[in-house]
Amino acid sequence: LATEQEVRMRQFQRHLARVRPVAARGEPHHTHAAFAETPLEHVQLLTSDIAGRSVRLEPYGVVLTKKQGRRLGVNPAWYLDMTKGHGWLTVPLNTLVDQAFAAGSFRDQPIASLTPFIEQMGTWDVGRKEFWWEREWRATTNIELPGRVMVLAPESDFAAITGAFPNTKSFPFRLLDPA
Repeated sequence: LATEQEVRMRQFQRHLARVRPVAARGEPHHTHAAFAETPLEHVQLLTSDIAGRSVRLEPYGVVLTKKQGRRLGVNPAWYLDMTKGHGWLTVPLNTLVDQAFAAGSFRDQPIASLTPFIEQMGTWDVGRKEFWWEREWRATTNIELPGRVMVLAPESDFAAITGAFPNTKSFPFRLLDPA
């Protein structure tokens, strides 16, 4: 029986081999891989406890430059302000989405290729969702990682990660603890 760390390392190896799009929560018709554009001085905020944050991120990731991401087909997400009274963009977009669903097969409609790149933001009666220091990028296709990348992982996992690649010359990652 594999230990929890061994299972995590196998998952990590598969993740590093290829970044694959996954279905967004609650929206099975959207599949995308998400990347956060975050200055290195703020990378610890991705996994920190922040008041009001509803998502707990794991301390693992792959670091790409914007240039690498663009070459791989990664595109910035479009933040759509959905604050009450800001309907000049949301109403036309929702109309296009409704029309696509009414047509029968959402995936076959042109708007379906845009919606994975759109993210809601704004202030509501029950809270807010804003992006002050981070920008999300997304891809809707499989991404083959370039030869050398930086990998975010807890320092406590560094030995297990490097141990998963017995030939150190073939270890194409630089490790960085996001904490």
